[in-house]
Amino acid sequence: MKNTRYQIKVTLKNIHPPIWRRLLVPANCTMDALHCAIQTAMGWSDAHLYAFRTKNRRIEIPDPDDMWDASWSNSPKPEDSAKICFNEIAGIGDKFSYGYDFGDGWEHTITIEKAIETDDISARKAVCLKGKRACPPEDCGGPWGYQHLLELLGTPEQKLDIDGKEKLEWIGRKWNAEAFDLDNINDALANWKTNQKSFMYEGICG
Repeated sequence: MKNTRYQIKVTLKNIHPPIWRRLLVPANCTMDALHCAIQTAMGWSDAHLYAFRTKNRRIEIPDPDDMWDASWSNSPKPEDSAKICFNEIAGIGDKFSYGYDFGDGWEHTITIEKAIETDDISARKAVCLKGKRACPPEDCGGPWGYQHLLELLGTPEQKLDIDGKEKLEWIGRKWNAEAFDLDNINDALANWKTNQKSFMYEGICG
């Protein structure tokens, strides 16, 4: 029986030069599993909430208290990311958004570039094909905070104020914004599953 994998490109918005990853993921994986694959490939730590958004759907970890109310919300009712499959929401050529860490406000564009059919068992796995640049540090303040860190890294030590020195001590002077290790990413993806659940999902809904 043929299995389908989507080739997708995940690009972090509002960052220049771009930070992106190209992945192969099973088309029938859950959206929570897709979140896990993106977290691993990008280099995030799965420490915050997230949401996928299409034109008329929002898919995320459900609120255990079910506080959503159509009378005060203009957005669609959130759907459970562990119960919705990737191929149910999008197909070849589609683009949609993936937001992570609503405090820092990281937004990604996901583009489905093509579908690949195979009867090989590898079709059940997620694989990173290519990418550029290191993921921003968690909790660095979103795109603006990240840009500020890059400026600090390019500033001579003697010109840094106390705040700048503390931030560089936090991130580490040796942190490299251009680093990208494809082998390490794929090693980390080796145990990924099509129904995998994120740390946050297990903590809230488990």
